[in-house]
Amino acid sequence: MITLRLYLAYSCLFLFFSCIENEIETFDVTIDIQPHGSATIAPEVYGPLFPGDSIAITITPHEGYQFDQWSGTVSSFESTITLFGTKDHRLIASLVETPDLTDRVLVYNGPRIDPNPIFAVRLGTKSSVVFNKQGEIVKEYEFENRLGNDLEMLPNEEFLGIFKPDDRNGFSFGGSGGILRRVTADKQILWEYTIATETELAHHDVELLPNGNILTIVWEKISVKQAQELGAKTHRPLYTEKLIEINPNTDEIVWQWRSVEHLAQDDDESASTYGDIREYPRKIDINYNIDDENGDRMHANGIVYDQSRDLIFMTVNFYDEVWVIDHSSTTTQASTPLGGDYAVGGDLVYRFGNPAAYGSETPPIFDRVHHPNFSNDEQSTVFELKLPHQLVLEPDHEYLPTEVWRFTNPELYNRIVSGAVKLPNGNVLICEGDFGFWEVTPAGQVVWKMQGYQSGFWRAYSISP
Repeated sequence: MITLRLYLAYSCLFLFFSCIENEIETFDVTIDIQPHGSATIAPEVYGPLFPGDSIAITITPHEGYQFDQWSGTVSSFESTITLFGTKDHRLIASLVETPDLTDRVLVYNGPRIDPNPIFAVRLGTKSSVVFNKQGEIVKEYEFENRLGNDLEMLPNEEFLGIFKPDDRNGFSFGGSGGILRRVTADKQILWEYTIATETELAHHDVELLPNGNILTIVWEKISVKQAQELGAKTHRPLYTEKLIEINPNTDEIVWQWRSVEHLAQDDDESASTYGDIREYPRKIDINYNIDDENGDRMHANGIVYDQSRDLIFMTVNFYDEVWVIDHSSTTTQASTPLGGDYAVGGDLVYRFGNPAAYGSETPPIFDRVHHPNFSNDEQSTVFELKLPHQLVLEPDHEYLPTEVWRFTNPELYNRIVSGAVKLPNGNVLICEGDFGFWEVTPAGQVVWKMQGYQSGFWRAYSISP
């Protein structure tokens, strides 16, 4: 009898402890703050966790530090994370020291920012500047003439830009230039070429090609009579777009493309340009925008050269689209619809942004396109687009680009100028012309925002080491 009682007591004791162990299963939470003492955690007690529990943990940096990220069993860039009672948690909270910032830096997320300084092209002034991400002016460059918008920083602190003549007369619209100039930081002129007559004016943009030649946009004046003979609905001269390539060693124009040689319209049957706009998507409808007040009917404002395909991409503000032009054609071929690597001569190889410009009912993407930055409804949007593998234009089929990424914000808007470029770390640097600069991650997070000094800005570019 005694033996039986002892057995039963031992058995019950064993079973009792077994039940308690199952009921109090918990999960540990450990957090390592690096550097030590750079932040506080709330709540101060955050574990252990029971199955089914959850807890929100917030890290608050001490003065002089900035939160970077959580790593370990949870990865996040948000200062607050939620842990669940499903496993043990081992976390590292990483912080970085915050540098001294000027009061013009409104957003600064150091770990996510591309560290390179930026070169900012001031608008309508005789100077441009280099900023670091702390908002300090690192260098300022002064020039003899006011900028005619674009300015590229070349190696050895040389610059290629478009400048305004001191005594410019005749037509002059927004973005006017006239003088192409390569100049040193101490104002020594290495090369200069002027396009500023009563009938032609270089404007907006200039590009150094891989072969060392210079590409720029030119307004070309077309008389009222010539414009009407081409089927244009107008009672004033028109200023159409032209591209020219100059050899700076000889000052010879080695290639050119004229928009006026690639027109279409469906208003005047007697004109050589007459036809169904939808049937000629490679042609430019000269009457698409007839609301011009000064004859500036197209208003191109940016060019980019694609070396791999020998193509020129040109943004055309008043047509809300991008025109793609074959640079491989000769000047003779560029005046016809035949020849070149794409067999279309100077007709458009491709176009995108506003199908209505060639008679399509497909909704537009852009509204007042400017560089890679596009604005719409009092709010600007930056797009990254992937073009089709083959750039094709056909009357019955549309081969539209696909959207890769876009960013917008209610505070981001400028009606003119502005631009956007990809940074080495994958972020996008946005120049908001009348405000300053934004840096945005591929996930759409604003990691840096700075209000510029003094005048507005044309564009901004990263300066790589």
